[in-house]
Amino acid sequence: TTKALDIVTKGKALNETDKGLINMELDIYLKQGKSKELITKLDKAIAEDPGNTIYYFARAISYEGLKEMAKAEADYDKILEIDPTYYDAAYNKGVLYLNKVAALVDEMNEKNVYKPSEIAKYESQINALYEKGIVQFENVFQNNADMPENDKFELAQTMKKIYAQLQRMDKYKAMKDYIDANGK
Repeated sequence: TTKALDIVTKGKALNETDKGLINMELDIYLKQGKSKELITKLDKAIAEDPGNTIYYFARAISYEGLKEMAKAEADYDKILEIDPTYYDAAYNKGVLYLNKVAALVDEMNEKNVYKPSEIAKYESQINALYEKGIVQFENVFQNNADMPENDKFELAQTMKKIYAQLQRMDKYKAMKDYIDANGK
């Protein structure tokens, strides 16, 4: 990939605005895991083509890799503003919320939280994140006709757990029924 990057860089020196070369360069940075450099390149690409959802998506993933979740969330929001049917962005945004839940649970464990008032505070934050996540997952589950069945089945399992946590038993039952009907 280093040689490929050299070749792309030479090509860009000849034609700085060639979208094919720009995309190749971004792909190489993504594959190399160079998030900071990639974000800088993506910032420039987005400035030149603000409607390109792929650039926002790559930048959101890069922000996640750098643990800059608010910036990742903002990019997912921008993608969904441009294209509400970009289900990978909705799904990743839902996962982002689940990762925040995991971080809160880890924090509770590290702090050895045991007071009911402290537990209630964390549960409130966790449930708020589950509420945000389930909205994204419902969008993907209900509206993505092209979703592979295995992926839809796994998403249903996740949604069932969230519905149980949120005590939405009617939706929990609907997911359970879907899982039972489509299980292997």
